[in-house]
Amino acid sequence: MRWGSTSRSLVRPGLLAGTVVSMASADDPPARSTAAQRAQEKREQKLADVQKEIDSGRMTRRQLTPEEMAEHAERREEVQAQRRKRSS
Repeated sequence: MRWGSTSRSLVRPGLLAGTVVSMASADDPPARSTAAQRAQEKREQKLADVQKEIDSGRMTRRQLTPEEMAEHAERREEVQAQRRKRSS
């Protein structure tokens, strides 16, 4: 088949079988990102949204009181133990 014919084939004369022909142009959007990249982008957007709320005064950030820390200590230790177990 000839390049430019009405066929949908990407085979061109002079190319070896299995050669990949790039069809992307400079105007095309970037290829789909990986799941890790999308998760990182989502995390960054969430942090930006939280910072925007803090800057506007609608949200505040504070440290836990010693009573609150003691209240959540048991659960924190359970979660840390699970993480250690998974990583080993």
